[in-house]
Amino acid sequence: MGFRSRKKRKGRGKGKPSPDIEYQVSYLVRSKDEKGMIAMRDRPPKVGEVVTIRGKKYRIVEVETLILPLSRFAYYHALCEPV
Repeated sequence: MGFRSRKKRKGRGKGKPSPDIEYQVSYLVRSKDEKGMIAMRDRPPKVGEVVTIRGKKYRIVEVETLILPLSRFAYYHALCEPV
């Protein structure tokens, strides 16, 4: 009994954001005093992007895909640091 490899499908996980997909992002801030938040977005987060959390600006330094955008939802975790 052998294993079959899965073929890579185009358009999954990376590339242009789809207007039909809702992106839920969990933001975590590298600071003892700051709290993160969860937000819905119309596009996935990118490293280097500046976001506003509770009125303060933060730069995304790391992005991890928690659930790939297979249907209507995609979940991401973004680590941020103050700008």
